[in-house]
Amino acid sequence: MLIIRAEQLAAFQQAAITTLENQLLTHIQTVTPVLTATLGEIPLRLAVQQAMTNAAQYELTERAAIRLFVELRFLLGSAFESDPQYHWIVPILRDKEIPQMVRALQIYEKTVDYQTQVLGEGGINTRTALQNLLLFMQQPFLLSMRDFGPGMLRVLTDIFPLKAAYLGEEALQGIIRSGYAQARELGFPTLRSYGVLTGLMFVCGHGCIADPLYSWIAQILKDTQTPDVIAEQLNKQTLLWLEQMLAAAPEGIATVGITPIAVDSDSIKESSQ
Repeated sequence: MLIIRAEQLAAFQQAAITTLENQLLTHIQTVTPVLTATLGEIPLRLAVQQAMTNAAQYELTERAAIRLFVELRFLLGSAFESDPQYHWIVPILRDKEIPQMVRALQIYEKTVDYQTQVLGEGGINTRTALQNLLLFMQQPFLLSMRDFGPGMLRVLTDIFPLKAAYLGEEALQGIIRSGYAQARELGFPTLRSYGVLTGLMFVCGHGCIADPLYSWIAQILKDTQTPDVIAEQLNKQTLLWLEQMLAAAPEGIATVGITPIAVDSDSIKESSQ
């Protein structure tokens, strides 16, 4: 009689996890060639590992469900599951009374609608949003503390009109509050630096400040220099990053992490039946 010991079972399980991780990494490398060429394997693998770990917290164990979660992490940005911009995802993920593959299918269908209505074919609308963010950063910052909230609401709407309309004012206010709170915690000295950080979180996801795909942001924010120096560095590097992204080939827009990624809907549908 074959007896499989606990340590052997754990080894088998770890081997299966590693195999899935490698498969997902290869998939991401295939659909984001410019991102892969820019960052290399280590940050991409770390991002995949983080997504797989987070998926487990929502009891997503089926391969198709994990794959969808990983893809959403690249499509919508780091920490998408807690991002106020994507409020429609949270209640579905947390409703563990619903089978995981039914939840995965619901999220997938909503994501396809978001891709169609907001991002556009090939993420073309995202590229326009980056151009608008660059334009915003090149202009004088005229908002005051008194009108920062309403003013940034207008700014975000100007940067990405389709996304702003789709998300609604409440979601936009959520990302503005998140950006403001983070900038204040960092001790940024000017409202302009508050606006830059909020704009980045709007375009790249509110978790971009600690995202391995945007390691340059984390490196700047963790600097030991004074807040005013850090804020100025963030401003300069954001301008440089935007110029590099807009100078790249169209598929290079994948480096911002929100270019549409193909999702295997057939396997999700089959598993949910």
